[in-house]
Amino acid sequence: MTSKTGILERPELERRLQDLGQEDEERLGIGEAALLLGAWDRPRVPLARYQEHLDQLGQAAEAALTPLASDATAHSRLMALTRVICEDFGYQGDERTYDDLQNANLLRVIDRRKGLPVALGILYLHISQQVGPRQGWRIVGLNFPGHFVLRLETAGARLVFDPFRAGTTYDASGLRQLLKAFAGPEAELHGHYTEPVTSRDTLIRLQNNIKTRRIQHNDIPGALDSLHTMRLLAPERAGFIYETAILEAQQGNIMAAIQALEAFLRQNDNQQAQHQAARLLQELKSQLN
Repeated sequence: MTSKTGILERPELERRLQDLGQEDEERLGIGEAALLLGAWDRPRVPLARYQEHLDQLGQAAEAALTPLASDATAHSRLMALTRVICEDFGYQGDERTYDDLQNANLLRVIDRRKGLPVALGILYLHISQQVGPRQGWRIVGLNFPGHFVLRLETAGARLVFDPFRAGTTYDASGLRQLLKAFAGPEAELHGHYTEPVTSRDTLIRLQNNIKTRRIQHNDIPGALDSLHTMRLLAPERAGFIYETAILEAQQGNIMAAIQALEAFLRQNDNQQAQHQAARLLQELKSQLN
């Protein structure tokens, strides 16, 4: 429930995230969803001023883009957007403390005006959802590994850019160099790396950043908490259930791991994955004897 101070308690947050998990992709508001995820990790913080901030971002972007001609280039639209986000509102990528968990929590990103590529990308995607349809352009996130990038599309033109580096644009050569910087000199650029991803995929990528860093710091309960939000947002993705089972087993929570594996077996129809899960399930049950 929502308190008199405007704070969302955990049960209400869970209900709202669960509702978003059932929401049609076209209706999923990425900014609102990211705020709810941020509140999940900062449960005593009222959301009103953060919602107002996102509204202000949208209004400022609309004011900056409206004077442009209807056939304005993708580059001119991007310049206007980055001016609003990076200059007027002061957002930037956090190069110095990149792995700080605050960089993946949109509430703290708004407070600090810096964050990870995917968190900053959500600001652009939020504006795109709010303003783009009225002006004939849109922004999509791309399935690029290691570093989240966006693509602005307008009047048949496409422009790939980096929300972490103040809208720096990339051609194919630039994307290849970026890929090698994160994945190693042998990495090759594949076509599916520039395919668009959904808002849900982007939110999952945001939470996966938190989950991964918590695992790296041996915060398994925290990682399980992140996985819980991922399962709320994407209940049909059985892989998150299997991950939950593995982490529960690592914690010694055998019954919880067994329950997760049984849920995974009910939901997943991949034979190889089912065989692997069934074998692990048998091993865990043997520990109860």
